[in-house]
Amino acid sequence: MLGQVSDKSALAEAIRYALSRWPALTRYLADGRLEIDNNIAERAMRAVAIARPLCPCRAGC
Repeated sequence: MLGQVSDKSALAEAIRYALSRWPALTRYLADGRLEIDNNIAERAMRAVAIARPLCPCRAGC
């Protein structure tokens, strides 16, 4: 389909986006243990990022 639409169209951009993520999608579909997003990891890191400005030392605690 990508060869049939204009390279600058929104549809071509959407197709390229999907194709670039195809390996990750097929890996997710094949392995039920994988999460579709990384919200768990991002929430765990948020506490560290919030506490960093409160650190009294310049090196970063």
